[in-house]
Amino acid sequence: MKKGFSIIELLIVLGIIVLVSIVIFPAISKFKDTQTLKTGVEDVSSLIAKARVQTISGNEGRAFGVTIDASTKTFTLYTLSGGTKITRETTTLPSQISVSTTTTDIQFEKVTGEAVSSGTITLTNQSGLIRTITVSGIGTITAN
Repeated sequence: MKKGFSIIELLIVLGIIVLVSIVIFPAISKFKDTQTLKTGVEDVSSLIAKARVQTISGNEGRAFGVTIDASTKTFTLYTLSGGTKITRETTTLPSQISVSTTTTDIQFEKVTGEAVSSGTITLTNQSGLIRTITVSGIGTITAN
């Protein structure tokens, strides 16, 4: 009796490993794309919400807002000082996400928190999955 595996047994095991890899790899890749998009939506929504909260709280007695540069996928939290935007925080999305928007600037009114300009930001991942962030005129932020 010989000990060990025959070449046929090794080829069968190798074939099973290849088949399982072919099935699992795309699922893992799609999951990663979905998670990247989800994180992007959370990051952008949080930054916009932060601008609104800081405006309502009267932080520094100034209005806050977020500028959007869709070409560089950059979102910048700013405060206004004498009409000049002072950068407070910047978030840049990964290259796997594309950005389109109906506005390049979202700013909130002091005290009320209403949006000076409302708009929709659309984020799309490489798999074609789309998520939108909407800022209404009354300042509410929703992400779908």
